[in-house]
This record gives sequence, C-alpha cells and structure tokens, in this order.
Amino acid sequence: VQIKTEVRTHIEKMPKNSIIERSQSEWNSPAFVIRKKNGDVRLVNNHIDLNNITKKDGHPCANMQDLKLDLRGCKYFSKIDLNNGYYQIEIAKKDR
Repeated sequence: VQIKTEVRTHIEKMPKNSIIERSQSEWNSPAFVIRKKNGDVRLVNNHIDLNNITKKDGHPCANMQDLKLDLRGCKYFSKIDLNNGYYQIEIAKKDR
C-alpha cells in the first residue's frame, strides 16, 4: 500500500516536470517499479518489444578501451551527475 502511494506521487510529479504527457498513441510498454539504493521509487519500462521493431543505430557506442586511449595525456576531466538524465532526451512531437 505504501509503495502504491509513492508511485502515485512520483507519477503525479512527472507531468509537472515535463517528463510525461497524456498520449493517445497505440504504442506503449509495460512498466514496473523498483527501489533505488536510497529507498526512492524508480519507474522502469520494458522496451524489449519496441526494440525488436526499432531501426538499429549505425553508430554504436564507443569502446571503453578506445575512450581510455583517447583520454591519455589529457589534463582536465569532469564528472557530471545528470539528475533524471534519461528524461532530458526530447522526443519529437510526431514520435510521441
């Protein structure tokens, strides 16, 4: 019962923060909840079916070993913690 309240509160905040919006789309993905290490709730979507019909990206992520070599000799580094970083990737209106 407590987790339902936490999830409801979490979901109610999302439209206010421009993270989600109402949609009439025929597309959806199942969602479930897990607990973060700090005890907060995290909404998780299962995109396996969507991934199976999505056009694959022709530019794969860089290999970690290659990245380390590229950084060799660099003097300054930054560490950035993007709060809700996943939600900061905007989706084109036609694709929502």
